[in-house]
Amino acid sequence: MSDKTINPWWEIGVGAATIVACVAFYLDSLRLPDPVFDPLGSVVVPRVTCWVLGVFASAMLIQGWSRLRRATDTVPPAGGGPGYTPRPALAAVIFGLTGLYIAALSTRLVPFSELTLAFVFLSGALMTRFRLSSFPMLLVLAAIMGYGGHFVFTEVFYVDLP
Repeated sequence: MSDKTINPWWEIGVGAATIVACVAFYLDSLRLPDPVFDPLGSVVVPRVTCWVLGVFASAMLIQGWSRLRRATDTVPPAGGGPGYTPRPALAAVIFGLTGLYIAALSTRLVPFSELTLAFVFLSGALMTRFRLSSFPMLLVLAAIMGYGGHFVFTEVFYVDLP
């Protein structure tokens, strides 16, 4: 992949398809019932998600369109830089770890905050090849994701977490 550039038609197509999907989901969310107990209700999350995805897809579409207009534009390959090596085995391990995380969440044996802390820390440690100097930052990030996520989901969105 080091000798290829990003095809602007790919960016335009994916951006446009994502915008169409966002519009369809947003229109479908208009049929959801109004909330009874929750202050925000079940309607807010899909609508905000559609707006956020729509903004990013629009940016992608505009970027693809501007690349298409500039014929001389060359884009460095994804992740391409000195010292970059693809690690598909790591991607498979992280994918499997994500599956285990979801399975453990569904059993409700381990609380969300502790499980998320462990998942984020272990994933980050794998990605940094267990470099000890990255552990303090990973621990802070994992704690924010675990306990902060628990707070946001339970106190803001009123989601029943394990």
